[in-house]
Amino acid sequence: INGEDLQKAIMKVSLGPQKRSRVIDEKDKYDTAVHESGHALISKLAKEKTPVHEVSIIPRGGAGGYTLPRDDKESHYRTKQALLDEIAFSMGGRIAEELVFKDYTTGASNDIKQATNIARAMVTEWGMSSLGFIGFEDDGAKATLTDNAETHNPYSEATAIAIDKEIKAILDENYAKATDILQKKRATLDEIVKVLLAKET
Repeated sequence: INGEDLQKAIMKVSLGPQKRSRVIDEKDKYDTAVHESGHALISKLAKEKTPVHEVSIIPRGGAGGYTLPRDDKESHYRTKQALLDEIAFSMGGRIAEELVFKDYTTGASNDIKQATNIARAMVTEWGMSSLGFIGFEDDGAKATLTDNAETHNPYSEATAIAIDKEIKAILDENYAKATDILQKKRATLDEIVKVLLAKET
């Protein structure tokens, strides 16, 4: 058993088995290559740069492809900047699709959930917004919509609206930053797509 065997085992457990037998048409391969190239480039060029361990357009688990950043820093805490970079990373795939296709696919659904969950936690749990050093969680109830009657939020409707606005502001700001990065590095994005289509992983 060597390091390569261990790495394959880790990938299989964390992301699911590779699905090489699944027939994928060239259009889907290209779409996936563009999407994953966007993630990889943002990971490399965000403020707190994170090395990319592996990028693949071979399906694993329920995903059509994946980008696996390698975080060498062992820490129990994440800084605000690291969280913002993680949000931008989640958006990279969708933004790359927009730049290349002038359209986008449904491939970003998990990315959208991940980015939104981080932004929500920044506002409601970690005091990382203009609302300040205050927590809005109550027994695990999530601040998602402004319908207080259904969510039983321990705060006013006006506060719920403010929370929603803060979450959206974080997402919008990072979408703009990630878009700017990929627009400036469009030639590199196209080059990564070519390499991925040729090598797959």
